Amino acid sequence: MPAKLKPRREPYRFPKNWREDLIIRARKTQDNVLYTMTFKKGTAPKGYDGEIGTLEVERDKAHIVDGPNIESKLQRLGLGTMMYERAIRDLGYITTDWTNTTPAGRAAWRSLTRRFPYAIDMDDQHLTVYARKPRKVKDDPGLFLIA
Repeated sequence: MPAKLKPRREPYRFPKNWREDLIIRARKTQDNVLYTMTFKKGTAPKGYDGEIGTLEVERDKAHIVDGPNIESKLQRLGLGTMMYERAIRDLGYITTDWTNTTPAGRAAWRSLTRRFPYAIDMDDQHLTVYARKPRKVKDDPGLFLIA
């Protein structure tokens, strides 16, 4: 007699406009800025009551970002890009070490360069994305407009 198979459990489907229920908060410390992403109170799906993602940005002149930590089931949904955008708007620019970036991270940074068209590629190692055209590197051949 064959064993009974359990019915396959349907994956949770998010409501249509679920991204509108997200909140990104910034908390400044002496050395860095920590961005946390949560759902608005009362709108979280089952199993997502606390933080669903964090992003840490150093508060020195470079504003170096290591990468967002997003809950595994919510990765590849654009949440890291949303956190990067918030950091760029708050701080004016952010920088990443391009050599240690994952392929998914590179796709997110390419997406950012389309939304914020001013980027500087330094030594093929670092990529800096600016919210506005930086004045300090005006007419610099390293500054390019990405269309």
